[in-house]
Amino acid sequence: MQINEGCSLEDIKNQLLHLYPNDEKFKQSFSDKTMLTHQSNKKVKYLLARLEENLSNNSIDESTLTVEHLLPLKPEHEWINDFGENYTLFNQRIGNMALVKHSINKELLQKNFQEKKRILLEKSNYHIHQNLKNYEVWTSEEVESRQKALAETAAKVWRVE
Repeated sequence: MQINEGCSLEDIKNQLLHLYPNDEKFKQSFSDKTMLTHQSNKKVKYLLARLEENLSNNSIDESTLTVEHLLPLKPEHEWINDFGENYTLFNQRIGNMALVKHSINKELLQKNFQEKKRILLEKSNYHIHQNLKNYEVWTSEEVESRQKALAETAAKVWRVE
């Protein structure tokens, strides 16, 4: 109603600030976020694309891309050994996801982490994947670590000044 009545942009921003979490609260919420890709695949692609845009300064059309789960949604034995029976707590975490072209996604399938990392770093030029170089194994600790790193970028992307 206030917008329709002609209030200023500054007034609108001040009204919305009480809804906006501070950076630390935002990063904590983002660090804990799980997104079910079968329910919100478009949201995950949108989110990862905006993070990539911030890191690379390039425009990304996420409609041509897909989401790869480093820890697969339906993992085989090797993956279950690394994550245990609680793998479902981590395969839907943002830190476990990569933005890829369909052709690359088909190559990744159930490959182990070292192979997936190699393919992503060689065949994908996305900056969002570069921090995978820091990981030799892929376990729950690495998923959480990567998600915290992505939370730092997300706080920059969705900051209200």
